[in-house]
Amino acid sequence: MQARSQVRWITAILGRMFTEERRQHILSELKAQGRVTVADLAARLAVSEDTVRRDLRALASEGYLQKAHGGAVLLDIPHLPWQTRTQILSDSKTRIGQRAAQLVEAGQVVLLDAGSTQLALAQHLKVRPLTVLTNSLDIAQLFADDEQVTLILAAGTWQPSHRVFLGETALQTLAGIRADWAFVGVCAIHPQAGVTAANPLDAQWKRALSQHAVRTALLADHSKFHQLAPYFVSELNQIDVLVTDQPDDTLQACGVQMLCAPPNETTR
Repeated sequence: MQARSQVRWITAILGRMFTEERRQHILSELKAQGRVTVADLAARLAVSEDTVRRDLRALASEGYLQKAHGGAVLLDIPHLPWQTRTQILSDSKTRIGQRAAQLVEAGQVVLLDAGSTQLALAQHLKVRPLTVLTNSLDIAQLFADDEQVTLILAAGTWQPSHRVFLGETALQTLAGIRADWAFVGVCAIHPQAGVTAANPLDAQWKRALSQHAVRTALLADHSKFHQLAPYFVSELNQIDVLVTDQPDDTLQACGVQMLCAPPNETTR
């Protein structure tokens, strides 16, 4: 009986290992080709098409890809419309926002980057009084009627697809500001390339936020790990803490301090 139990335990462990390896292979193919098909993956991996479909569903639920007819395509999150991005890994973003909010103390000055994860942070910032500077209209609206929040809107050139202000006028708002925290969104984070962004004006804004704060926190879910975008933001050693939903051994080995948001009770 005990021997049978050990066999089942070993089989389960091996099954998880094979599943993880298979899904990593799928992600590698997606990054290289931009698209994969169920039939091709089943042949390459020597598994059934139903197994591949389960893998694709799991990866899609984690925000890595979008299912398409007969396969899947790589999800280019930074270029998706704002409303679509807010729905991807929404639970993870909420948890990250809750954890990041715990870093802020009453009376502090905080710089909030735009983005759906930063919006989740803003929704959980309950300490008062507070000074908030942001280039996000959605975040600014959260604090617009709060008399205990000194709100500064960095109103540059409006980017409607991302609901954000960018450009020189927005940057000028930072002149003379020295904040306690800069909470910066992430398009991509990579062990060698560091932090990168998909838009040159966005990268410029993120760099400026870090330069005007004593401490910088990156807010990123695990789908941003080991990714590259074309515009440089910062080296990993310039970041004080990465607030995320899952640990990553490679990034931690690079010296990144990671704060992992605990899972919600309903997802345990």
